[in-house]
Amino acid sequence: QLDPKDGVSALYSGLASEGLNDYTAAKSAYTRYLEVGKTKRMRNQITERLVSMAKVELKASAKSAVANEQQLRGVQSPTTTIAVLPFKCSCADTTLLPLERGMADLVVSDLSRSSALTVLERDRMQAIADEINLSRSSQVDAATATRAGKLIAAGSILNGQIIAPSGTQMNLAGSVVNTNSSQVTSNPQASGSLDALFNLEKDFVLNVFSSMNVTLLASERAEFDRRRAPSLQAFLAYSRGLMAEDEGRLDDAIALFESARSLDPGFGAALQRAQSAAAARSGAQFSGAT
Repeated sequence: QLDPKDGVSALYSGLASEGLNDYTAAKSAYTRYLEVGKTKRMRNQITERLVSMAKVELKASAKSAVANEQQLRGVQSPTTTIAVLPFKCSCADTTLLPLERGMADLVVSDLSRSSALTVLERDRMQAIADEINLSRSSQVDAATATRAGKLIAAGSILNGQIIAPSGTQMNLAGSVVNTNSSQVTSNPQASGSLDALFNLEKDFVLNVFSSMNVTLLASERAEFDRRRAPSLQAFLAYSRGLMAEDEGRLDDAIALFESARSLDPGFGAALQRAQSAAAARSGAQFSGAT
């Protein structure tokens, strides 16, 4: 406080706060170092540490939400605040199973095009799903979706399923659950061929918008339509990368994201994820000792 421009004080304040699991104070202190610190190498380390710490914070937040679940029972959240659960894949071809993560990631990205909705990030929802072991459930009912929504402070939860009984056809079936009433308000769907996976996902999201009485502005619709579809093989590699990242296997995740990028050099999301995972891996090695 006496010298706000002292980077060393900011650094030690961040380390101490992080040691106490006070991630808000740690982020504030580390960010202050980025503004006033004089050492470039340390600034790079702290930037990477912030990425790594964000993942730790998500898990800690999920644990805290479950521990304080009783206090959340009566909380009402706006129905325009929506989270997307990891999809469930009923797929004859087991190589398609990673689409459970990839499809949720795509849907979150496309739902975010609307300014009428507040869409919660996939990683945050995944942390809650992992904490309450949703990944082990073959299906998620309205009551479970409501519980997840309360834990993440979402007024609406989109619960989706990928149904692919053959190698050529696919159906996306979803339910939008109002977490304040525990009622299923709509059941968006879309069907098509596996080769047209990304068009199928677009149709599904448009049905979600329609079911929630959301109309995209002209500029939002242009952005929605503009997204470049990656190749299917690249997207499968990307989806496997998401799975590895969720499981904390950062080396595998980086390799898979880079593989997706190699399969489709224009796949920007794969590059961003590879860089983020690499930063998280480096940041995890940064400590008071280093």
